[in-house]
Amino acid sequence: MKHWIRVAVLIIILSLGVIFRENTQTEEIVLPKNEIVEEKKEIKKTIAVVADIHDDNETLKKAIEKMKENGVSLLLVAGDLTINGKETELKIVKETLENGGIDYLVTPGNHDIYLNKYQGIFERNYLSTVKDNLKIILIDNSNWRGLGDEQKKWIESESRDCLKINCLVVMHKPLGHYLTKHVMGENSEKVTAEAEWLNDLLLENKVNQIYVGHLHFNSVYQYLGMETTVVGAISKQRNNQTPRYLELGWDGEKFVSKVIVLE
Repeated sequence: MKHWIRVAVLIIILSLGVIFRENTQTEEIVLPKNEIVEEKKEIKKTIAVVADIHDDNETLKKAIEKMKENGVSLLLVAGDLTINGKETELKIVKETLENGGIDYLVTPGNHDIYLNKYQGIFERNYLSTVKDNLKIILIDNSNWRGLGDEQKKWIESESRDCLKINCLVVMHKPLGHYLTKHVMGENSEKVTAEAEWLNDLLLENKVNQIYVGHLHFNSVYQYLGMETTVVGAISKQRNNQTPRYLELGWDGEKFVSKVIVLE
């Protein structure tokens, strides 16, 4: 008899539990999901990076017209404006840039320094500027002998700012590559060591991306922790691709990059 009483009590308890759960379920309040809206920041400026013009001023003019259509406010040239670095060649490219109507900054490539005429036309071979929370550093690594002591000290000083402000670093030659030796330090152990020093210095100062030319082929790759963007070549001659350049939209915190192919 006691056994049946225990069973009856257990059935009653279980029944009450079911009723309780059903009642609490009907009383649940379903809160609406919050919509996540990604804030799109306004582009503060658009920067174009070109390289390897090699005296093809007609294609450069075409590129500049495209830049104007796209609202480019600053043009950076990553070297090899000419084929032989002649004074007349350098002057023609400078005239094209001056008449383009876009502010520009230039650093030389190895072809531009053959005859030591570059600084007589463009004055500075390495330089920096700051605007819109962005520091732009143009490094001259065109010389097969290396950076030079004066420039190395300058780079050390200028790159320290990259710990507290965003930096865009442009040079002609890549600091390294897994598939080609056609980089800074080609055929020179001393300059290869300088390239590694520069790579480490930039990484130490929170620069983890550089923009270069020299290889005549637009690509992006990682080497020793540094993301390297080869912007491609403007010149139609000796070009492994259709002429192209890079546009970088800057919103004050990050870049949105786009490759512009010139038909």
